Amino acid sequence: MSTVLSNLSAAFVLGTPFLLLLFRFCWPKYFPWWAVVLLTACASWALYDAQVHLRDGVLLDEQARCLAAAAGDRPPGRDCPIPLVDYWELPAYLRWTPGVTWLVLLLPIYGAAHFVRRRRQANAV
Repeated sequence: MSTVLSNLSAAFVLGTPFLLLLFRFCWPKYFPWWAVVLLTACASWALYDAQVHLRDGVLLDEQARCLAAAAGDRPPGRDCPIPLVDYWELPAYLRWTPGVTWLVLLLPIYGAAHFVRRRRQANAV
């Protein structure tokens, strides 16, 4: 279950800026730019922190299962897998950057959609 939640929080880190830009596109008067950037940074930090915590839980669960299985029946040459890579994590003060980076990458798409909307409104009048 922790694996599912960890992957879900990783998806939400990337999905939150998209949803906030969609809200900004639909209701520009009620959803200012400062709110989009601030909410993206806060949500990204919280979701990234949750993902790190859940991923650590997943790794500990896998090690516990492996050690329990190894203690019960030990076939020759079978050891618990030791992670060869230590996962690098962003420091706590930079965990907002993935969401804001994704927001910046989505801005050209938002700009193109806004341009098309204004062109259609100008042609309709």
